[in-house]
Amino acid sequence: MANLYEILGVKENASPQEIKQAYFKAIRKFPPEKFPEEFRKVRQSYEILKNTQTRQQYDHLNNYGPELKRRLTSGLTLLENQDFSRAITEFQSLLNEYPDATFIRHYLGLSFLYNQMYLESMMEYETLTGIDPSNRVFWQNLGRSQLGIGQSEAAIDSFEKAYQIDPTEAGIVLDYIEILVDGENYSRAEEILISRIRELNEGDFEMFVYLFPLVRLYGLQDSQDKVEATIAKIRENIPSDQETKNYVGLKLAQLAQLLFKTKLFHLAKQISLEAKEISPNNPLIQDLYEDAFERDSLERDLKHLYEDKDIPAQVKDLCHFFYDKSTTGENRDNWQNKVLEELKDVPKEHLLNAIYKIKTDYKHIYETNEDFFEYYISAELGGDSEQIKSVKDYCKKCGNNATESYLASHGGYCPVCFREEKGKS
Repeated sequence: MANLYEILGVKENASPQEIKQAYFKAIRKFPPEKFPEEFRKVRQSYEILKNTQTRQQYDHLNNYGPELKRRLTSGLTLLENQDFSRAITEFQSLLNEYPDATFIRHYLGLSFLYNQMYLESMMEYETLTGIDPSNRVFWQNLGRSQLGIGQSEAAIDSFEKAYQIDPTEAGIVLDYIEILVDGENYSRAEEILISRIRELNEGDFEMFVYLFPLVRLYGLQDSQDKVEATIAKIRENIPSDQETKNYVGLKLAQLAQLLFKTKLFHLAKQISLEAKEISPNNPLIQDLYEDAFERDSLERDLKHLYEDKDIPAQVKDLCHFFYDKSTTGENRDNWQNKVLEELKDVPKEHLLNAIYKIKTDYKHIYETNEDFFEYYISAELGGDSEQIKSVKDYCKKCGNNATESYLASHGGYCPVCFREEKGKS
């Protein structure tokens, strides 16, 4: 089993502040998204060493006899290697022999928790919080266990207790924020994050740990002004070393990806642009920005298209069909057939003019579906997309667009209104 102090890169006599600083340095070096295995070891080590009692018990391992030390080392190695079932067996056996050893019960609870045996881990941490109600880690892991079995309200209470014991502990704060955001308790989440940020000095790396979830929180609320202000604060606190810049760029890209998935494309574009400027050599961030830019531009075009009185409703429905990918299979086929059938009700010249206007005024919509428009113009309308005439004027009766030459030769009426007027005479 690797020495927990060595994993964090500190001496065995390191102060709590030195251990905390080493933890933030390690997660900057091993973010969970790129180095999940290394991050897991770092977090496990920190969870033991950050608490005075569990650290003392870990330090006292050398005071036990060789056989007990061997078994403890075996159990911790199994836990470290994610062989949770065998770790559970080892720690259960040890706990039967040493029922008062809270750190063994803690290791057993962790093994249950990592093995997603949430009811069992909850029982161990209920016992541990009864033994030591001042231990923030026990309350935190009790909350995680309660979440695993769907007891959200109880989990919030447990995390609140952990937070009240130590409101400066990043791991507890971030886990608590996740629960609050999932429950849409945005005001409490914002209150906690801003409180932590205000207590930190400018340039302190720990500030990033809270600024990123704050950006996410504001993004989920579609609060663009607050997103921009928070990103500005992130920029102000980025140090000059490239390692930290890469970390910040990666975290911003992850936020952008999250907002992209929730279809907040304008914010995804803004944040991915920031990430691109901080980490200009990352091709994944570049691709994310381009995707967000395209979807945001498409959404803007669609918004204006829906408000455009010159575009027939049937053509708007067609563009909506292109954009909305939520329906699949037979339902999508039926929707497509319905949209195409309704297009037949629009006079040919109106359709040509509408498609031309989409090509000139709403280029993102046209370019995204260019193959269809080119085919439809040629095969269905018998026209040439290069020869479509521009919209010059509007029908004096209905207000729909028509070419200037047609209106001039038909008394100012579009094709539909001209036929109606002709039928009256």
